Amino acid sequence: MNLVEQINRLLGTHSQELISAGQVVKAMILNGNSTERVAALAMVMGLYLLVYSLGQRALRQALQRAKKTIDNQLGKPTSTPTLRWVFQCFMSIHLVMIAQIKQIANLTHERQWILQFFGAPCRKYYLLS
Repeated sequence: MNLVEQINRLLGTHSQELISAGQVVKAMILNGNSTERVAALAMVMGLYLLVYSLGQRALRQALQRAKKTIDNQLGKPTSTPTLRWVFQCFMSIHLVMIAQIKQIANLTHERQWILQFFGAPCRKYYLLS
């Protein structure tokens, strides 16, 4: 059984089901993938978690320094939002070009409020600086 079949067997047919990183590594080992490949995957996953943690920490520190909050999923103010929630807030923002003019669609006041707690490169990405 190859890696894809292993993962599909573990996942089932519902896309809502989750698979753990341990199950992926176990499937890779059972499939006969080299230990170098498993180590490389572990390195990439570790790097991802490091970048995610640093981003979330920077956001929370910026909120704490400013003594401000943003709304969480329930609409309640929080100074410790998850970066996942913030990313979900920005999913519906799109770059639109009309007559060679760049515009950002769905950039609400709430999203602009959140962007002030990120660095200048992030605000520049959304054409705010």
